Amino acid sequence: MGQLIEVFKKMKTLKIIYYVFLGAIAVIAVLLNFDKRRQVV
Repeated sequence: MGQLIEVFKKMKTLKIIYYVFLGAIAVIAVLLNFDKRRQVV
């Protein structure tokens, strides 16, 4: 039972890292699009 809880904790941490990673990619994409728009104008 203890091992299962440890695995679950690791999965939870991986999920957090995954969402942070996705968030960072979204922010970078928005910033890049913003830069492109500024260059065009």
